[in-house]
Amino acid sequence: MTVTQAQYGLTTLMWPGDNFQIAAGNQRSKTDNGVKVSIVLFRNGDQMVVNTSDDDTFFSYSGVQKLVPCSRSSERENSAVDLQRTDSSGNVAS
Repeated sequence: MTVTQAQYGLTTLMWPGDNFQIAAGNQRSKTDNGVKVSIVLFRNGDQMVVNTSDDDTFFSYSGVQKLVPCSRSSERENSAVDLQRTDSSGNVAS
């Protein structure tokens, strides 16, 4: 599984078999015992939960109550791509 966090709160999730999900933004919350977490809610109902104090990360599959611990296998910078702005008819906006 590959999770990519981009600028402006965009998070994508990919896994084998050409599966792809997207999430916009995150929700700040606290667990029952007061731990501050950030929750990313993907369009299919899956959730990524990050403990904001120590960056421990967990994944919750849609419809499943159990949290699965996650770990980073690598981290890399992605290059930003500047795209031309176009209007609805395909004309390049200046």
